[in-house]
Amino acid sequence: MASRISFVLLALCLVFTLAPWAANAHGRLIIPIGREGSSDAPISTLPCNNLNSSSPVATYVQGSKVQLSWTITEVHDATSTCYIDISKGKDDSSFTKLATLEQCASYLGTYVADVNLPTEWDGQGTLRWWWHVQSINVTFATCSDITLVKSSS
Repeated sequence: MASRISFVLLALCLVFTLAPWAANAHGRLIIPIGREGSSDAPISTLPCNNLNSSSPVATYVQGSKVQLSWTITEVHDATSTCYIDISKGKDDSSFTKLATLEQCASYLGTYVADVNLPTEWDGQGTLRWWWHVQSINVTFATCSDITLVKSSS
């Protein structure tokens, strides 16, 4: 009986220790850094978890190739596809796909990908990384506020 009580107490300790980690982590964009809030929690609607636009956290040259990075802290599906989109302005109303990334959340850890930015516009915009887990029908997304500047050439 004492060993069963010890086992239950140990299990409860593990649940309470790991519960905050499990509830607030799955995947999120880390370069550029995402908007403040629970941006790595599952969401039921896009585009940006209802997190409002803020000051740009990164400036890029229009048409350039940039390196993005995201972290996965809980794997849901061995086959995974992530998407990188961009929206001009601050209203997050119209996103254009920049990249489709296969096997982008297949293991725990940090991922890196090069993405070509648009050449058609400059100014403030929103860069969005998102990952839809087909097997459980859940979407995770992170939005980063960026600025695109004209090329000097």
